[in-house]
Amino acid sequence: MKYLWKLRLYFRQVAGQLVLGSLCGIVMNTAVILPPILLGRLIDEALALDRVKRASGTSALPPCFSSAGLS
Repeated sequence: MKYLWKLRLYFRQVAGQLVLGSLCGIVMNTAVILPPILLGRLIDEALALDRVKRASGTSALPPCFSSAGLS
């Protein structure tokens, strides 16, 4: 504990860098995990639309593209 107390002057000098590094780490981790989550949702929606298509006989392709942001 004494070691950390002695380092407080150093932490004051680099506080901005520590905060910026922490924020960038959060953004990086979010950027890594967000695409698989969105892809999984898109796959789930496509499967649900396929089930609706089979039941009603209509085309499910345009809603699938709109949910992916392609239209």
